[in-house]
Amino acid sequence: SMAYTDKSFEDRNAIKLMALTGAKVFSLEDYFISEGYYYSHLKKALFLREKIIKDEIDYLISGFGYDIPNFIFSNRSAPRQVFWSHGNCTSEVENIDIRMSHFEQQCKDKEWRIFNIQIAEEFLVGSEEDKRKGKLIKDSLLEAFGEDTVFLGTIGRYVKIDSDEYIKVIADIMKENPNTVYLACGNGDKQSIIEKLKKYKIDENRFIFTGLVNPHQFGWVIDVWSETFPLRQGNSRNEFEAKGGAIIGYKKFYTKEAIEDIEEIAKTINFSPLADTLKEFVEKTSKVIQDKNLRENVGKLYLKLIKKY
Repeated sequence: SMAYTDKSFEDRNAIKLMALTGAKVFSLEDYFISEGYYYSHLKKALFLREKIIKDEIDYLISGFGYDIPNFIFSNRSAPRQVFWSHGNCTSEVENIDIRMSHFEQQCKDKEWRIFNIQIAEEFLVGSEEDKRKGKLIKDSLLEAFGEDTVFLGTIGRYVKIDSDEYIKVIADIMKENPNTVYLACGNGDKQSIIEKLKKYKIDENRFIFTGLVNPHQFGWVIDVWSETFPLRQGNSRNEFEAKGGAIIGYKKFYTKEAIEDIEEIAKTINFSPLADTLKEFVEKTSKVIQDKNLRENVGKLYLKLIKKY
């Protein structure tokens, strides 16, 4: 594990579960945690590279987006190096032997080896205790904003919602539905988003920056997941989907395969949760805000979809 403590701490329970399979787990957190957030990334990268060579690792598999894996791949630390993409099509790091992903990639100029993997329900839905705490949080928010409030929102890094196009659409939705509150759950730079809220005249009292949250609790708080664009959410969206939450998406940023799967199941409720245009995105979101039964049916649609996979 690269143990990026500046992003998030290790999940010790996940490490224990991996060890139970017989896998040997090595974490850099044990070696660098005493240095806190301000550690030498180069020192850490060199330490991990030497460990990989010493342990005679044959296949090195990693995602990119951080300096340490980029450094380790570029310096050929293992005989075979595999880039596992989580949608990062732009990576041009040297010494990639194989490119793979667990879902279809939008960039088709590279050869991808695609496979599907089922995520265990416990990781997607969370515990009954999480659900109970989520209900308490929601009850508290309803008491503060009113019983008829519908909570829009997303969970993820703030950079995902920092888009003029997206914030303008949210402004149109909230203007049309004054009983809505947007919960921006995650972390990152807020200032740029705050400026856009002012630009599009969104009441800042109805746009709440929650900071980091437990997605298995707030997944029960958010009523409508207005998917971000052009940057989309990752696993946090799947976690919401697995709880039967309603999601409205902008078709432009979906793969052909995903659109076909969603629209095939959507025939059963005679309503597609994917919008062809921004105007339609506002209209479809407004429909699920105003119609609780439709909202629940859209949620059930996505639940069927995630169970299919």
